[in-house]
Amino acid sequence: MVTCSGRFPGEEAEACLSLEERAFLHVLGDIAVIAGAAPPSTAGSVLHLARFAYGRPSLSWRAPEGRDLVPVAWMVVPTSRLAHLAQAGERLARVANASEAEAEAWFAALSAEELRKVVTEAADAVDHTDPVLLYLEADTFTNFDRFNNLMPKSGAPPDPQHLLGRLAGLAASVLATTELGANERRLLFAFFLLRRAGLSPEERNGQQLSPWALSAFFSRKHRQYLEHGGNTPGWPDGLVAQADALGAQKAALRQSHTVYRWINGVTFRKEERWRPRDAGAGAAAKLPAGILKFGEARFGLRADAFGDHDEYFLELVRRIARIGEPSPRSEALGALLETVVRAAMDRLPSHLGMTRGMRDLRHLQDALEEGRYADVCAAPITDGYCAVFANEGSLGFCGREPPAKLLSAVSRRMQFNHWHYTPGHFAADVLPSRRHFYYPPRMSDVAEWSDSQHPGHVFARVRHAMRSSAGLRIAGRTWPGLVDIRLMRSVGQPYTDADLRELDGFTELIRSIAQAVLSLKEHGMCAPTVTGFDRADYERRYPPPGVADGAPSDGASEGHSIGAMILDAFRIHGASSAIVCAESNTAFTLGFVERVAERLAAEVGPGGTIAIHCRSRAEQAILITAGLAAGLLVCPLDPGMPDAAMRALIRHVEPDFLATGVSAEGWPQGAAPTRERPVPADPRAGRFSATDASIPIEGGGLVVYTSGATGSPKGVRLSDRQIGENVFFAQAHFGYDATWVSGCLLPLHHTFATISDLLPVLCAGGRVVVTGGFNPTEAGLVAAAFAAYDVRSFSSVPLVLDAWMALNVSLPSTLRFAITGASPLSERTRTRYAERYGHPVVPCYGLTESVCFATASPVGGGKPGAVGRAAGIQIRVLGPDLNPVAVGDHGEIALCGPSVITGGYFRQDVRTEEPFLEEGWFLTGDMGHLDTDGYLYITGRRKNMIIRGGEKVYLEDVDRCLESHPGIAEPVCVQLPGLFGYERAVAFVVAVAEPPDDASIRAHVRERMGPIGGPDEVVWVNRIPRSATGKPLRSALRDRYPEARH
Repeated sequence: MVTCSGRFPGEEAEACLSLEERAFLHVLGDIAVIAGAAPPSTAGSVLHLARFAYGRPSLSWRAPEGRDLVPVAWMVVPTSRLAHLAQAGERLARVANASEAEAEAWFAALSAEELRKVVTEAADAVDHTDPVLLYLEADTFTNFDRFNNLMPKSGAPPDPQHLLGRLAGLAASVLATTELGANERRLLFAFFLLRRAGLSPEERNGQQLSPWALSAFFSRKHRQYLEHGGNTPGWPDGLVAQADALGAQKAALRQSHTVYRWINGVTFRKEERWRPRDAGAGAAAKLPAGILKFGEARFGLRADAFGDHDEYFLELVRRIARIGEPSPRSEALGALLETVVRAAMDRLPSHLGMTRGMRDLRHLQDALEEGRYADVCAAPITDGYCAVFANEGSLGFCGREPPAKLLSAVSRRMQFNHWHYTPGHFAADVLPSRRHFYYPPRMSDVAEWSDSQHPGHVFARVRHAMRSSAGLRIAGRTWPGLVDIRLMRSVGQPYTDADLRELDGFTELIRSIAQAVLSLKEHGMCAPTVTGFDRADYERRYPPPGVADGAPSDGASEGHSIGAMILDAFRIHGASSAIVCAESNTAFTLGFVERVAERLAAEVGPGGTIAIHCRSRAEQAILITAGLAAGLLVCPLDPGMPDAAMRALIRHVEPDFLATGVSAEGWPQGAAPTRERPVPADPRAGRFSATDASIPIEGGGLVVYTSGATGSPKGVRLSDRQIGENVFFAQAHFGYDATWVSGCLLPLHHTFATISDLLPVLCAGGRVVVTGGFNPTEAGLVAAAFAAYDVRSFSSVPLVLDAWMALNVSLPSTLRFAITGASPLSERTRTRYAERYGHPVVPCYGLTESVCFATASPVGGGKPGAVGRAAGIQIRVLGPDLNPVAVGDHGEIALCGPSVITGGYFRQDVRTEEPFLEEGWFLTGDMGHLDTDGYLYITGRRKNMIIRGGEKVYLEDVDRCLESHPGIAEPVCVQLPGLFGYERAVAFVVAVAEPPDDASIRAHVRERMGPIGGPDEVVWVNRIPRSATGKPLRSALRDRYPEARH
């Protein structure tokens, strides 16, 4: 809990704890905790573990109260440990006494004017910094969100709850007589020390700022400066002297080193880091290939004619300036900036890249040269720009938002930030009145876990980011931070220090281009400006989706490609992410899967089709992932299917290669059913990449045959982008990341496990533990595998959950949730399972025709009986006339969206009449209703219904009612022909113990559903036949009726 699931190191995590909490951790750290809140009746000394809404952990004897302190766990402290706790507390207090005494002596010695200066400087630092999150023992001082107790936001008038805002408004004489608490005095002392040391309070965000903590922090900073070559006559005693020594060390180190920051989004901590200064402009001939191609193709400019890239860009910008019309000039300059950013995104795999600056650099140049600083600050926000570029076909960035909408929103926000920072470059006395600002981030930075707290990053799913900035030379001085490049990842590994160093090289190119634009003034040339990068421009770049008639819909034209998502994962997580075979205890890294993909690509050829008939589930997972990465059409077959049915499906699919396994060396095993293809001797023969034109990503996808529980199996053709959309939704909704471990126990020839457990976790950089399937006699082995690999989630069907509880299977505490679908989940199963195992069941709904998820419930939330809300698609409930019904009314469920098929079934000569409507809507055949919050409730199948007295009776409703009878398990109702053309409802049931009589069963149902609800007949059976995904096979029950009733 303290490290926030490992999102930062233990040493850094411990720095957030108060002295009392440190004693708890040191003395009680080995005692097991119990998840959740402690029952009020718990006897003994109870220690409560909780987390504040802004991320701070709490270890306290007091039970957590209020909405901002969420219980996490608790423990009963043995009486024998209480004496150890007291001793540890006393020992830590002795260590802190000296620095605490210095803080009190410093405060007592301040004059009224000195105190006012300290308060003013602290208020100024907090007012222009966002956020500040500081801990002094049990107190928190912050300007973050609704927890702000330091300064009003954006120049608003202070109120009494804002400590620094209130104190800054007092006269020195009044301030001197104002009584302050001990931690308030220590806070002012800390701000004073940090300022003298040349450090920002942001470097202590999410950590203790008490004097004893600052003493340890200063000593550590001193050692870090020495490691980088800094020197000092000696390390003095006392915090004030140490702050002065650090300030001198830092000033000396700046002469030879560059400072940058490492940011943790969980705690907002911004840690200083150092490296030797880089050289200036590099050789022009070493520019990225895309930039060289841009200059040569559009302007006939060869880089080898120039000594460095400054000379090259100066000539390139001059040629752009010679274009006659303003619009083409601006277009060419914008295209050049895009070329640089995209080169950085390719070099350092990223989902988003951006650069920002002033649209008209000549206007900025004139104002700075003439000293019109107030005019620069008063310029409208639209004078700046932020050019945002998405990496098409990558892991994706936009989620369920249309790309144009989300990217233009990001652009506007960053444009505002650029405007908000501008006054920080100038002295306060030249600024327009009431123009609030933040100090501009002049140094580069790397950020990880940014989507933990930052609202904008949560909205846009920016998990890891890095920013490299550069200054421009104007009016005889360098103005830092005027141009930059930012790269962002929504999932995957954080960027590294080495990545930032590489990005600095690309930012240097942006600086060189901007400096060349500024130089045009001395040559009397018209400078190009940057236009576009607004909503209209993004709508042009990312148009709305278009669907080709009669072909599978890929949704948005710039959607999420599963093939490219896997290719991204190969590059970013090749050595860490893995498919783990639980049976053999073998991990197959994504690097291994990439080799299989290369060889499949060489074996089958571009646009080919493979069928997978493989007994090993781990090898199935490898082949599915590899085939999608290679841009192939992949058809996973049920290995338990009868031979005749298997041969029929293979004839229908017409695969180029029938894969039956994978060798230990990564060679696909199998044969070409229709023609011979030699396996290449050179494993590099099939080498491919995301940019290889021979791998048609759009041609890839899945062909999945439906289970046939209610009819004949149909082939569903799912495109590369339809799969990508649903996988991306799963990543975002369930929070999968590079630390995640999922369990995969359901069949992989259906999409549920593939889309829920396998692909989203692999693409996020996590690990997938593939078990041998689910067999009640091997339930303990599955649970043991989950425990051995610290599995956090798995997908299942309700039948499995019921079986585990019946078999008294023990599941590991690492599990966060279980996802259910494929068949109805009873409220009894959901609540019993959560109570038994301590983690929630997440009900979901979907069909193969929607890839997997059509709806999903919130993790740990949702509503009883509901299957969640729309999963990135649109949902309607239609009446018999196919028009939408009112909210709450019953009807047939229809789906439409980027993960829903629209073009008919695979290789079906005549388009099926009923399911496919115009404008991309698909009729599911399921009946239900929506509530006012958008939650969907499934009540049955359209065809699984009978009419009684003019009223519709859905047999799934009867099933649910029967399930509440104490003597019945697994009820399934089917329609059978009755007299005079009427249909009869026959209930097949398994008895819990002694079967109750039929009359009592019918009375039980009619009491709850009315006189028309009861089954006409009850048939007792030993088991209900089910599909591989747990669906009851109603057709098989109808066939068995004559035998079963006797």
